[in-house]
Amino acid sequence: MGEKKLDYQRQLEEYLEEQKVYDIFENMMKGLIMHKPKDPLQFLVKRLTSPETKRLIIVGPPGSKRKEIALSLGEYLSEERENPFQCISVGDLLKKEIQKKSEFGKQIVESRKTYSYVKDEIVIDLVKHQIEQLEKENSSVSWIIDGFPRTRLQAIALQKLGIFPDKFILLDVGENISIDKVKRNLQSEDEIIHFQEEDVEQIAENALTEYRLQIQGVKEACKGQIIELDGNSQENVLLEEIVRILKLNRSKGPRRPPRILLMGPPGCGKTDHARKLASKYKLQYVKVSELIKDLIRTETNQVRAQDLKSRLDNCKPFPNELIVSLVKERLERPDCKINGWILDGCPTSQEQVTSLNDLGLVPSLVITLDQSDQSVYEKIEQRRFDPVEGTYYNLLKDEIPDEIQPRLIHQREHTHPIVKRRLQDYRNFLSTVDTKYSERLIRINAEESENDASQVFMNLCDAVENIV
Repeated sequence: MGEKKLDYQRQLEEYLEEQKVYDIFENMMKGLIMHKPKDPLQFLVKRLTSPETKRLIIVGPPGSKRKEIALSLGEYLSEERENPFQCISVGDLLKKEIQKKSEFGKQIVESRKTYSYVKDEIVIDLVKHQIEQLEKENSSVSWIIDGFPRTRLQAIALQKLGIFPDKFILLDVGENISIDKVKRNLQSEDEIIHFQEEDVEQIAENALTEYRLQIQGVKEACKGQIIELDGNSQENVLLEEIVRILKLNRSKGPRRPPRILLMGPPGCGKTDHARKLASKYKLQYVKVSELIKDLIRTETNQVRAQDLKSRLDNCKPFPNELIVSLVKERLERPDCKINGWILDGCPTSQEQVTSLNDLGLVPSLVITLDQSDQSVYEKIEQRRFDPVEGTYYNLLKDEIPDEIQPRLIHQREHTHPIVKRRLQDYRNFLSTVDTKYSERLIRINAEESENDASQVFMNLCDAVENIV
């Protein structure tokens, strides 16, 4: 009886997801909150029969090319729509006020004298007026805002206006790129205020510092909404990634228990993160290597048990059929069906992806932790194991007591040939992940030099809480 109830619940939830019922309700609620119509029923009927509207936000530091990306994105998305996207550039709005020599324009010029942020109330008023004008002309208009919100007050104002963006993209670029961009702006012939050459460097650094401080407030006010992307990529690559993200379904409606695949190169910390996610969200953590160890311990056929142990000890791959069979049996247990699961170690090949799909084991979210090859090699190849304490040390980063050093072991799985092979296998598999899971895929930067473990985990939590 209990199994039949679980199957019925699963079928109902699958239907609601496939037909996007949750998203329809969410979209209608957003419309009611934003427009506050006198006749809600008539408003909803009209909204259901009107073209779908989209509201997108792109922000980033100087040098992130957010305006260029916004314009290219609007042009691309407009090709598939009856109503073209309208791009709202905050920079252009400010320039127009200066050209009009309005009261706002005078205050904007004063801000330009120190190359600091324009007053929040000015920016908010200009953006609000522009949005209202666009939607008055066409209630079904879709738009992209470039450069707003840039402060916590602006983010709160956006929420008070009842505007809930479908996607909030934050582009990130290297510090040097931002500094160079500000310098070019300061030295441009078109710049209204001309600065002394000796002051340019300091003004540029101050501008970047202000951005960093202010964007933290935006992140706090819009927690769970922001998708951070590496803006250092080529424009066409970045555009393709944003288009892919726009296809992700991240509604707040109820969902089936989460079904998460967590992937990453060797040493990226996915096991630790997976355990913490499972603990925080009460998911069942399923690690393929542990399933194999359990199988070895319980295997009655000694020849098979020895073969499996030899593969495990020598870091050799296991048959796809065996891996899929173990995963299927584990994920079909009641605890995984009821609570949801996070899977670590499968799939690792196109054959495994196909087999899981054929069995109906489809994830609701796929997360890849991205790290450079250099970071992987530095972390893994310098790792040593202390068999007495059962702990790992990194020769480059950890202070190792003299009495422990002689007994440290360089395990086979951490040697260069093995790490290189595992890394190559993972990189090759990523193309399959991009193709097969594109509508469920979230990439998270796990470079330790840029993001500490706590920030990476916060980004993981955001992905889970806004699950596709």
